[in-house]
Amino acid sequence: MRSPSRAPSRTTSRAPRACGQAGFSLVELLVGLFMFLLLLLGTLAVFDFSSRTARAQTEVAGMQQAQRVAQHELVRLARMTGRGGVRVGDALVIRNDTPAGTPIVAGGGSDVPEVAAGTDVVVVRGVFTNEIFQLDTNNSAAFVYGGGASGTVTIRGRSPSGVPQDVSQLEELAGDGGNTEPLAEAMMFVSAVDDSDYVVVEIDPGSINAWDDNSTVPATRVVQFTFRVDGGTNTDDYAVLSSSNLSQPVMRTVAYAGVLEEYRFYVRRRDAPAGEAGSGDELALARARVFPGTETPWRDEAGSLEMVIADGVADLQAALGWDSDGDGLIAEGTPDERNDEWLFNVSGDTAPTGALAFLRLTTVTRTNRPDPQYRSRPLGRIEDRDYADDDANTEIAERRYRRWPLQALIDLRNL
Repeated sequence: MRSPSRAPSRTTSRAPRACGQAGFSLVELLVGLFMFLLLLLGTLAVFDFSSRTARAQTEVAGMQQAQRVAQHELVRLARMTGRGGVRVGDALVIRNDTPAGTPIVAGGGSDVPEVAAGTDVVVVRGVFTNEIFQLDTNNSAAFVYGGGASGTVTIRGRSPSGVPQDVSQLEELAGDGGNTEPLAEAMMFVSAVDDSDYVVVEIDPGSINAWDDNSTVPATRVVQFTFRVDGGTNTDDYAVLSSSNLSQPVMRTVAYAGVLEEYRFYVRRRDAPAGEAGSGDELALARARVFPGTETPWRDEAGSLEMVIADGVADLQAALGWDSDGDGLIAEGTPDERNDEWLFNVSGDTAPTGALAFLRLTTVTRTNRPDPQYRSRPLGRIEDRDYADDDANTEIAERRYRRWPLQALIDLRNL
């Protein structure tokens, strides 16, 4: 029996079912983006804080370094004030509370630097960078002055006691022979009878002669030159600094001689470039060198008036301590108190009497750049300068600078 035939089987193909696509929804993307932005902003804030902190620390470090440099140079020369025997009134002069627009030398031109208003100028005189030379008092040819406008002096490279003396410093005063202007340096002669008697004269640089004395072993360098007491470029100004004159018997024999120098320490004010943010002034502690007792720049060069010692010095204040009662102590009080032995420490005080013992110097440095996020603490009174109404306290632009006052007390050992 024949089995019934089967119909051929067919495989039916079905369309695959749609599966969900793998990924993030819009909400998830927004949340992720928000989290990423928060992380990015936090990272940028950390970097910004670190950058500002680094800048502030750099500015503070620069301010501190400027303070150290300023104090070092000031103290170094101030401690030497009067070296060589200059009397008290001429060795150290304080120009207190400089008015606005005051140049460092009177009668100067537009290239003469200006002193910052309200700051002090410290003027020091003495034999600083040169030696104090000893003359042979037993040799009548060592110092010759018979009256009139000039005389001669001879200084040997070895003192009468056998100590070497660097007379090459005197030879250098003659220059290379091509000087168009006389240097008119000041030389101080100190009496062999009384060292409180001295005369300041003018060196004639064109008369300086030097040679080797071969009669000694080793040979001794000798320098001889002419000095002027009248009719020279600065002789009248130098005579004011003298405690005696060459016509006095006490000055017939001179024991010591040295080149007298004068320096003026001051805060130089200069307008900042137009458009610069913050303060309108560029301030720096500067040193001016002039011929002693004159308003003439040393070597007649304007550059001698603004040797910058430290940038960012905003103030210089000075006070003088006098031992009026001879008790070895310097008392400090108010103008109404009789025991105030400091001058320029408060406004309106008068000069004490007695022996000048100390110089007190205060410098205030500030950062070179303002910090928009910073507000400085108000400054109080520094010596006789009251900062209550000063721009440093009242102007927001000025309070963005960090400031640091530092004080030094100097024993005036030569006075």
